[in-house]
Amino acid sequence: MPLNEDISTALQLLEHIQHTIDVSDDAKLQSQTSDDLNLLISVLENPILRGIISVQDSLSELNQQLQQHPSILPVDFDITPCGDLVLNVPPSVDLYDPGFEQDYQNHEFDDQRVPVAKLSHSSSGDTSSPQITSPSLAPEDVALPPITTPTYAIEFQKAIKASSRGREVLTVQV
Repeated sequence: MPLNEDISTALQLLEHIQHTIDVSDDAKLQSQTSDDLNLLISVLENPILRGIISVQDSLSELNQQLQQHPSILPVDFDITPCGDLVLNVPPSVDLYDPGFEQDYQNHEFDDQRVPVAKLSHSSSGDTSSPQITSPSLAPEDVALPPITTPTYAIEFQKAIKASSRGREVLTVQV
């Protein structure tokens, strides 16, 4: 239960207790508890405390969302001036959709094709050695688009940076 709801419940209970004590005929009980109950009620009704509690609840909710969606970036959320969390997260997708295989069984995916590569039979540098061509889905003379997409390239660079653990990374372009 969010902390804000807990405080609202506690406030209602304190007001009920205060009303019950005020209705009772015990003057000694009224005098001993009146100031303490009024102080507790005024603290729980304080708008500054309520704002802090709203921010705390929003941070707890954000923590839960980060556990479900670890790729959330700072631009994907905001906390409003009243302390509420605003998320811009796409809905979660079931990665193990049982209908996926049936729906896409006969489809070809262009970005999954392997480009044609000529491999030398020997590493001696002999140009007269026969050339072996790797199997492909397209003829040799057709240029295929690159396998990577811009988002894949960014994620790949992030993975390399994380794996390097601060060591120097050299990129060689062929």
